[in-house]
Amino acid sequence: MNKIILTTEIDAGLNQALEEIARFDNRTAPDLADQAIRNLVDERVATRELLHHGLQLV
Repeated sequence: MNKIILTTEIDAGLNQALEEIARFDNRTAPDLADQAIRNLVDERVATRELLHHGLQLV
C-alpha cells in the first residue's frame, strides 16, 4: 500500500487525549489517526452507497 504524509492541525486537548489512548493501546498516535480516518471514509462510502441504492428504489 502506498502511503503519503498528511499534515493537519488539531486541538491541543484532542492531541493529548490521542497520545494517552495511543500509549494505553501500545500504538502510535499516527496509527490511531490512520485508523480513525479509515473508519470515517468506510462509513461515508457505505452511507453514500445506501443512499444511492435507496434513490434507485424510489
